[in-house]
Order: sequence, then structure tokens, then C-alpha cells
Amino acid sequence: MVKSYGISVVFSLLGVLLSTVLIGVSNDLRLWVSRLGGIIIIVFGLYLLGLLWIGFLNREHKLKAKFSISYVASFVFGAALQ
Repeated sequence: MVKSYGISVVFSLLGVLLSTVLIGVSNDLRLWVSRLGGIIIIVFGLYLLGLLWIGFLNREHKLKAKFSISYVASFVFGAALQ
């Protein structure tokens, strides 16, 4: 449950940050950034459906913590992995 809050906060902050950075940019660049985002979402959707193979997404990455993991540490790790 804590991870889902961390993911929500990270995506919300990234959305606000991107919106703030792109507010002074021309409409043409905004259009291309949204098209690029759409293409990335479509590619990930095709990957999840099994219609597209992306090799580096199938590697397993493990992170070993040498300390007791608390709620704060879970939030930080979730934010770092976004």
C-alpha cells in the first residue's frame, strides 16, 4: 500500500515539473513531446500485450538493503525506481 502512494506522488510531481518546464516552450515543441510520450505509452502497451519484445525490460534487478526497511525507505526506493 505504501508503494502505491509513493508512485502516485512521484508521478504527480513529475507531471507538475514537466508542465512547469514546458510552459514557456513553443507549442510545436509541446506537440512533439506529447507525441513522443504517446509513442512510448503505445510501445509499452504492445510490450505488455506480448506483441513486442524489449530485452532490457526482461532483466531482473535486485537491490539488497543492509538495514531495516521502514515506510520512509520504501517510499524513497519507490521514488528512486521511477
